[in-house]
Amino acid sequence: MLSKIRWKGLRMKIIAWSFVPTIIILFAVALVIFIAFRQVTETLALERDAAVTYVSASQLTTKLEEYTDRLAALARNPAIYQENPAIRRDALERARNRLIVFDAGVLLLDTYGVVVAAEPKRPEILGQDWSDHPYYRTIMRSQIGGSSSRLFFSDIVSDGPGGTDVIVVAISVVGEQGEFQGILAGM
Repeated sequence: MLSKIRWKGLRMKIIAWSFVPTIIILFAVALVIFIAFRQVTETLALERDAAVTYVSASQLTTKLEEYTDRLAALARNPAIYQENPAIRRDALERARNRLIVFDAGVLLLDTYGVVVAAEPKRPEILGQDWSDHPYYRTIMRSQIGGSSSRLFFSDIVSDGPGGTDVIVVAISVVGEQGEFQGILAGM
């Protein structure tokens, strides 16, 4: 009977000494696989997010180029940089169909930051001094500093019709000799 107990005890010892290390090794392998899987998943998620961001930025750039191209084309129109405010207003009104993408309208500010024209018409702001607005100040500083930057995108400002929040795309209006004639601000 004693030999049966010892044999049973020896068998248990052999099983225990082979089973416990096997369990430890399997647990370690499972842990390593889990950590590796997590890292690969995280890397793939970051790569996917980077690709989505790149595509979104490309689409946004294309859309913003459309806005800036429309403003730049209008800013190069000789009627826009004339001294006569009536001619400037007429030129802005004639360009109404091309400026439809600016759903809050387009403003023309003169050299001193005074609103000389608006499309659609906003008679309540005509003649107001907007020289304290950030987009006017930034473009004016770039003109004074001789910077080639003649384009500005604002943060959200409440300059839209009735004080609505808008983002302003502003571009400088430059005369034939390169003299600053004001800014065109699409909202």
